[in-house]
Amino acid sequence: MGWRKEPKRLPPARAKPEAGDYTEKAISTEVLKKTVTSPVTTYPLALGIIGALGCLILGPLPIFIYAAIGGSGVGLGSWIVNYFFRGEALTYKHLQELRKRAEEYNEWKKQQIRENLEDCIEIAGANEYVERGIQQFDQVSRTVNDLIDLLMEKLQTGELTFGRFFAAAENAAFTVLDNLNAVVTTLKAIRSVDERFLRARIEQLQRNQTPSARVEKEVKTLSDRLQLKIDNLDQIKDLLVANEEIITQLEMRTVDIGRMKTGEKYANGSTMDEVVAGLQAIAARAEKYR
Repeated sequence: MGWRKEPKRLPPARAKPEAGDYTEKAISTEVLKKTVTSPVTTYPLALGIIGALGCLILGPLPIFIYAAIGGSGVGLGSWIVNYFFRGEALTYKHLQELRKRAEEYNEWKKQQIRENLEDCIEIAGANEYVERGIQQFDQVSRTVNDLIDLLMEKLQTGELTFGRFFAAAENAAFTVLDNLNAVVTTLKAIRSVDERFLRARIEQLQRNQTPSARVEKEVKTLSDRLQLKIDNLDQIKDLLVANEEIITQLEMRTVDIGRMKTGEKYANGSTMDEVVAGLQAIAARAEKYR
């Protein structure tokens, strides 16, 4: 998985995973669903149901009895084996599927966001925010790459621990990208609001020695437009600050992983569950700014 710029691609067919998809409850529910709907479970159970119905309708003929008992036994046995003895393998497989969906979305989203940020440079007064957004884009890309490289050194990619940490880091990075996308949308929304003209015109009107109702109305109208831009720029600042918080957390976790010896706690004494929960919480908090 890479965070470098890729050639243009179409939007992914599947939506990106949400933070809730990575919780233990969501993963357990998905694993249960897959074991229940697996052909090795459903087909034998269907045969068992047919056998039972045959017994009820046509009488307890041996063929129906064998079908009912055998089908139900095989189906139930398959489910027990899959859920209770292969649950960890199925959980890992599900995390791999989530990761693939995440990568598909990620590669498309990154390209769109970077190009859209660069397109906003021409908007008056947007340079500072665009440059900072591009810096954050590059920074989160490098940080996630470094974090994943270290994870692969410290953990086996098949471990659930690796999958959970990877998912939490990816979700945090997605939040940065989504916030940058919100920055782009907001900048484009206020593109036509010319702050320099508005300030100059308001100042000119306020210098009028004989203010009238018409002048006061125009000043208020122009002031409302100016305040609209100020409010939206404040929202952009909040989004960028939220991104800095996420990037800082990702960098801190990267340093912790680098210091960690295999099987040990992190340098600050945190457990894996605490670190994953922390990343999920910081990403969820940052989403509130949008």
